[in-house]
Amino acid sequence: MIPAAAMAAVMDKATTAIITPAVMHARATDRRIMPIISPKGMSSAGGVSVWPKRQGAASSARIRRDKVRRMWGAVCYKDSNFAAMYIPRRYEEKDIDKIHSFIRENSFGILISTKDGIPAGTHIPLLLEKDMDGRDILMGHISRGNEQKYALVDGAKVLVIFAGVHAYISPRWYTQMNVPTWNYIAVHVYGTVKIVEGDELHAALRRLVDNYEHPMPRPVTVEEIPEKTYDENFRGIVGFKIVIDEIQAAYKLSQNRDEQSYHQVVDELEKGDDVAKGVAEEMKKRANFNK
Repeated sequence: MIPAAAMAAVMDKATTAIITPAVMHARATDRRIMPIISPKGMSSAGGVSVWPKRQGAASSARIRRDKVRRMWGAVCYKDSNFAAMYIPRRYEEKDIDKIHSFIRENSFGILISTKDGIPAGTHIPLLLEKDMDGRDILMGHISRGNEQKYALVDGAKVLVIFAGVHAYISPRWYTQMNVPTWNYIAVHVYGTVKIVEGDELHAALRRLVDNYEHPMPRPVTVEEIPEKTYDENFRGIVGFKIVIDEIQAAYKLSQNRDEQSYHQVVDELEKGDDVAKGVAEEMKKRANFNK
């Protein structure tokens, strides 16, 4: 085996994916196949390279993206050029209605794009909708002062990450001592950008405001905003929609633990803060929780 310190990275020339020394070390202790993708892999020409399951193999193994998705789980809208998020089978969520509900409830996401191999990210609200063709889309906008706008062009491939509740899990809560871990829910959405302008963007902004103002005691509408103020701000944004190509969802909630440990984890989380209690509530929804 090549020592990790002896090389900065192993480049798969056929796919531009990178396997770093840290990943090489991980493969020595965990032989499960795990796709790793470089920033260049976000482009339409990107691909996936994996470290071979057998130690001492002469070269890194290559597997098809569709095989990766079958192994780790994804909701594929069409054939796409995206790598799968690492999700062991027991943690993958495939119920698209549940995933859509999660996105709507946790709509403040991280929009990630690349330009010239350099990644950029912006934290923004995104509305999950359907376009005129019935396709699932994310609708959003960023400031014109944000340099990420140069990467958001028609046809650009992007990743949006939606994070849910999460909490530290102490091994003291198990029936047998083990390593500590973290429970969490996360959804990755891959898609294709389409710039939105004019009346379509005006309408999208109204829906955005209505969506977040609706639960307020005295909801504000766009029409109440002074015209001059609205127009000045409208000129300062770049609107877009993301046509969804693929969704990958991880619900890591101690599904690998025995029933008693599972209950004990829930009990301990319920003693914590609101976020920890949120994880406990999600765990209690799982089919294997019968208290």
